[in-house]
Amino acid sequence: MHAELPPFIPELLAFDLDGTLIAERGEGLTDGTRTVLARLRAQGVQVAVVTGRDRARRHLMDANDAAAVATGNGAHLQFADGTTLHELLAEEDVDRLLRHGLQGAQVVLFGTEGYAVDTSCADVPQAWMTQFNCSPIQAVHRRTALKVWYRHADAAGWAAHLRATCPHLTVTGGLPPYPMDVDVTCGQANKGTRIVARLGVSPERVVAFGDSDNDLPLLRAAAFGVQVGTHAPLMGLAHAQLPGQEDLERYLRTLCAWLEATATPVLAPTQMA
Repeated sequence: MHAELPPFIPELLAFDLDGTLIAERGEGLTDGTRTVLARLRAQGVQVAVVTGRDRARRHLMDANDAAAVATGNGAHLQFADGTTLHELLAEEDVDRLLRHGLQGAQVVLFGTEGYAVDTSCADVPQAWMTQFNCSPIQAVHRRTALKVWYRHADAAGWAAHLRATCPHLTVTGGLPPYPMDVDVTCGQANKGTRIVARLGVSPERVVAFGDSDNDLPLLRAAAFGVQVGTHAPLMGLAHAQLPGQEDLERYLRTLCAWLEATATPVLAPTQMA
């Protein structure tokens, strides 16, 4: 698969964060990526960040000058004008998800009331529980949950069970590179482009970038998808593929140069060398 550019002038570039827009578990953009995004915005292209992180640090949104940021795999949306939207899990689904039977697992609810920990399956709270001000799960956390996160040696088996028995939920993870981690959100909360309608862009002018299985809805919803890396579940889905995250900046520079050189997408751009 060649790193082709889209055959249209994009109105929105939607980026997964870790492993795509920034290095895995990184803290910020490279100077080169920041510069080329500014050039793209000067061409009228909006930027959105769509991440599995529960919270995106404000400096990431500011550095990207992002029109929108979706966190929790799309469960929570924040727009540059201050508007926020979210999709809660149903309480009955939270109850079902807490009947996991994963002894010794780390299980955390994240919602509008912050983090809460399932202490019934873990022996002692971990240091990060204190760091993030986690409390034991209470009724208010069940009512306001956006996402349930699991870490366990059998996370893959639990993810497979949920996919088979709860098709109305969005289940990601349990696969390399995160075989022990699973995220669950409601079906309406995914990395698809609910952002598009709110920003007023044409669905036919959206380009999405992603590197792992939780980016499947995002790539499917976009008119043109770019896979970053070689994650097997994405193979064959995207229109273009970059070998790794370090190749994104060069791709964006090529896209930007084409946009700056033409005002109308009369011909599809040539393939990236």
